[in-house]
Amino acid sequence: MLRKDYIEKLVVDATTQYILIPNNFNEIAKRCIAIYKEEQQVEDKTNSFEQQFAAVKYKIDNVMKAIEAGIMTDTTKSRLTQLENDKQNIVKEMKTSRSIIICRNYPKNISYIC
Repeated sequence: MLRKDYIEKLVVDATTQYILIPNNFNEIAKRCIAIYKEEQQVEDKTNSFEQQFAAVKYKIDNVMKAIEAGIMTDTTKSRLTQLENDKQNIVKEMKTSRSIIICRNYPKNISYIC
């Protein structure tokens, strides 16, 4: 049976010997920056979808207020339908964006669980 401290030492030694060498620093830094930029883009998209969702919801609320005030025309109905469709599309995009985040964070999430 291998002891935990022996395995840990092997891992640290291998990491130091094969990975943390000056020749690899630039590559490690480039990969870290690339991962950060990807995550930032996904986060920016998610924030954009949330802002779009809030704007559409606000517009729907305004159309509903107009309907409650007795202003019901074909244009009002058409506009409400369009806004509802926009809302559904934004929700789909938000779900897709969140799925990407979950997939990218899968190894990180697994490490928390284990």
